[in-house]
Amino acid sequence: KYRILFPSPKPINDICEMGDSIYIAIESAIYSYSTQTNKLRSVFALEKENIIISLSTDPDRLILYFSTHTAIYAFKNSSLVKLSDDFPNSIIKFSGTGLLIFNSLEKDILHIVNVDESIEF
Repeated sequence: KYRILFPSPKPINDICEMGDSIYIAIESAIYSYSTQTNKLRSVFALEKENIIISLSTDPDRLILYFSTHTAIYAFKNSSLVKLSDDFPNSIIKFSGTGLLIFNSLEKDILHIVNVDESIEF
């Protein structure tokens, strides 16, 4: 069984979950969908050309990580922090100990441990 949560007018680049919300990357914006209220809301948007590639969450610290064609960011409580512009076009995944980065240009997988300790929101 399945049900359609909502139709998207544009292609979805990535999706992840934190708490009761599903975070969705569409072009250069991130939306959240509440499974409890069935409401979709805009979280924030970057410049139109800054397409979001990958999303991941740290559910314990309530941090949303995402990558674009130019940088990797962290978002929490309406604060956006650029973590690095050393790994363009990367796919990211938060693990319990830090952020995994698949750098598709260099074909490397990196692990930044305790990444949350260096972020000042």
